Amino acid sequence: MTSDPDQAGILYIEDGGSGDVEGVVEFVLMCARRFDLAGFWGFQYANMCSHSRIDGFGGGAYLLNLTTRETVSWIGTHEWLEDLHTGGAAHA
Repeated sequence: MTSDPDQAGILYIEDGGSGDVEGVVEFVLMCARRFDLAGFWGFQYANMCSHSRIDGFGGGAYLLNLTTRETVSWIGTHEWLEDLHTGGAAHA
């Protein structure tokens, strides 16, 4: 977290290894329960790799409802692209 007033409300979470997006969701919803937070909160994430791999890069985003403690929606670029490529219409 930051103490810069221009950056208030920003939470930065990083994992130098293999990140756990579901762990971030669980952590934020736990904070929402503990501190009785309300409203919506969202985040983006990036998947990166130290060398070229077909599935080594991508990302996604989540939108959480802190009031109901639920995931409103999420998208992962790999799933989105595969679904559209195979004729689906997810998130289109």
